[in-house]
Amino acid sequence: MPAPLPTLREKLARRYKARKKQTKLWRRTKEAGHGKAAKAHTRAIKKLKRLIKKAINARPQSGTGPWGGCKSIAEREVVPVGKRWSIPVTSRKRSQTYGNPDSDHYIGNELAYAVDFATDSNYAFGMAVGRALGVPYNGIQDDFKSFYINRAGHQFRVQIICQTHGTGPHTHVGIRRV
Repeated sequence: MPAPLPTLREKLARRYKARKKQTKLWRRTKEAGHGKAAKAHTRAIKKLKRLIKKAINARPQSGTGPWGGCKSIAEREVVPVGKRWSIPVTSRKRSQTYGNPDSDHYIGNELAYAVDFATDSNYAFGMAVGRALGVPYNGIQDDFKSFYINRAGHQFRVQIICQTHGTGPHTHVGIRRV
């Protein structure tokens, strides 16, 4: 079974960094070993790009089904990150949203879905969720921002909030079809 998409992307980032270092050393020292290492990293980068493309094409069709397709994105792309990190889900769709009828959790919003996790101010976890979804969430400066993804021919707004907010300490991932 191929490596998960986030793992492949992390490996690719490490290879880019290693290639850059070897290229810089080769330019400075002109030692053949550094040039060979840079070329080996280039070959590995090409292979990782092919594997990433294959993983993207092989992943389950997210963006279809209940809640405007948002539930499938949450269940297939977000919840597995929580499982890998051993962080339990504490909330999904519900009827009580404490006076916020616009909440992605609210059952009246038929084109939205949300998942809360039992962790607070865990920006590393938020970044892992962002990588899994393919959005550039970078921690505290991106809390409450909206990111957009495309799945199954539709566009979805994604929101990742790691700070304590609303109903207490938790990490919130909200998805809404736009």
